[in-house]
Amino acid sequence: MSIEALQRPQSLRQQVYERLRTALRAGEYRPNQRLTEIGIAEALGVSRTPVREALGLLSREGLLSSMPHGGFKVPDLQVDDLNDIFELRYLLEPYAAGLAARNAYHEGVTGMHVAIQTEKQCLIDSDNIAFVQASQDFRNRLFAMAGNRRLAAAISQVEGHVQFVRSETFDDWKTRTVLISAQEQILEAVRLRDAEAAAKAMRALLTTTKNTLLAAMQQYKVDDAPDVYY
Repeated sequence: MSIEALQRPQSLRQQVYERLRTALRAGEYRPNQRLTEIGIAEALGVSRTPVREALGLLSREGLLSSMPHGGFKVPDLQVDDLNDIFELRYLLEPYAAGLAARNAYHEGVTGMHVAIQTEKQCLIDSDNIAFVQASQDFRNRLFAMAGNRRLAAAISQVEGHVQFVRSETFDDWKTRTVLISAQEQILEAVRLRDAEAAAKAMRALLTTTKNTLLAAMQQYKVDDAPDVYY
């Protein structure tokens, strides 16, 4: 007789980690904002130990940087940082898009289509938060079809480093329409199982995204921010 393994609940550390990582990716924290163990622990109603462990993990991933006198802050990306990040993205994402095209299946393609339609509705509704979520859903479904979990995880980690600047660009209507158009080209290539076209479309999207982010970085100036705990 066989029995199913028990499903263990997520540890507190994992819950804190995922909540903070989601917040960082959504741009809820600004560059140079300070996060402290005690502030986050109080906001979440947990002890400082899982918070300390979660902050350590985020720091090792490069999503936070430690401060000399305690606490962590959101890194303030410079142009060289952005160039380094996109050098990796150019290596990973077109390849993953090509794999997704080769491995395309109905559910994944349909999910990408639904994500784009959601984005279009968000344009009408001026719902920036939902737009960001739908855009991420498009990417998650695309890279899931690549069939390589480690590749998808690597892409997610690298992309997470530019989420703040990326979320700022979604406030611009023109930028969002350009993004949707590029996603539709990727979707069509995947639907046709054309790996070369999918990789090419992803490279074009990355170039547009990089140029947009560089412009946003040049325009956006971050003042000294107060402590933000949650």
